[in-house]
Formats: sequence, structure tokens, C-alpha cells
Amino acid sequence: MSDFPRVDLSSAADLDRILDNIRTHALQLLSDRVEREHQASGSKSKSSSSSSSRSAIEVGQKAIDIWIASARRRLELNITANGLTFSQLASQKTPVAPFDQVLSQRVQSLAAESDDLTAQLVHSRRTVPQRRADALAARANVVRTLAAKEEEKRQSVEEEWAKRDKDQVDLSLPRAEGVRKSLLEAVGSIDALQVALLEQTSEAQDHTDLVRRLRGLAEQQLKA
Repeated sequence: MSDFPRVDLSSAADLDRILDNIRTHALQLLSDRVEREHQASGSKSKSSSSSSSRSAIEVGQKAIDIWIASARRRLELNITANGLTFSQLASQKTPVAPFDQVLSQRVQSLAAESDDLTAQLVHSRRTVPQRRADALAARANVVRTLAAKEEEKRQSVEEEWAKRDKDQVDLSLPRAEGVRKSLLEAVGSIDALQVALLEQTSEAQDHTDLVRRLRGLAEQQLKA
């Protein structure tokens, strides 16, 4: 048997099934052979014939079992199950599952994925502090920029309002001066009018007195 190439089976049960099929077939051949010999002998006693047949079958069955056991020992030397020898299988506490190519590829894929995730995790642990510091610095820069924009806007508004106030003051000064002049002119006109009215009143009084005197003189002449 050692000259034959080693055969690898999926499991040790495959050898059991092969030997069981051989034993079953051998027993069937033995039974058929005993039955034919019994018929050929032409034995008249059925009981003795049955007893003889059973004895022959039992002897043949023992011989077949011995041959099967011997064949198993010889075959186990040149057969492996899932890559393991039968002595290795016997030393294991749990049976080895049949080899599954798809399962093996899946395990390898998961192992590679696990390695990649581990590498990413290590890289993240190294880079996260720096990335966090960069993010905080960027946030502070944005806050400073916004504050500067707000301050610039506030100053622009203040300058605009200051410019408007200055323009209003500059415009109000000539207007106030014009109003002052107008008021002074109005006051002067009122004073002149008041003087003119007084003068006119005085002249009217003089005219009235003159008219009265002339009227009196005329009346005296008429009486004379």
C-alpha cells in the first residue's frame, strides 16, 4: 500500500462509508453464495440446512470484518482527512470540519480588513491630536476674522455718522447766520417802522394843531 499515492479525503467519515459499502456488498455476495450452495446440495432437512447456512454466514461475516479491519489499518497509512493523518485526527479532541475554500477566503478577507482597520486606528490615534489642534486654530482664526470684520463695520458706521453730523453742523452754521441776519434786519425794520410811526404821529399832531389854529383865526375874522 505504501507504493500508492496518498489520497486526501474530506473527512474520516468518508473512509468509514467506503468500508461499510464494501462490507455490505461482501455480505450480500456471501449470502448469495451460501444460498446457491445450499440449493445445489439439495439438502432435505430444512432445519439443518438453515443452521448450516447461518453458521457459514457467521464465519464469512467474521472473515469479512477481519479483512475490513486489516484494510482500514493499511489504508489509514496512505490516506489523510482534510490534510491530517488519522493519528493526528485521533489525537484531537474535536473533529476537524471539512475544508471550505469559500470560508477560507472569507477568513482571509476579514483578517486583511482587520489589519487595515487596526492600521487606520493607529494612524488616527497619532493624527487626531494634531488635527484637533489645527481645527481649534482654524476656529480661533475664524473668530478673530469675524471680530475684526465687526470692528471694521462698527468704525465705518461711526465714521459715517460723524461725517453726517459734521455735514449737518456745517450746513446749519450758514443757515443760523442767515436767520440771525434776517432777524436783525427784521428787528431793524421794526425799529425803523416804530420811529417812522412816531414821526408820522408827531407830524399828524402838528398838522392837527395847525389846522385848529387856522380854524380859530378864521372864525375870529368872521366874527369881526
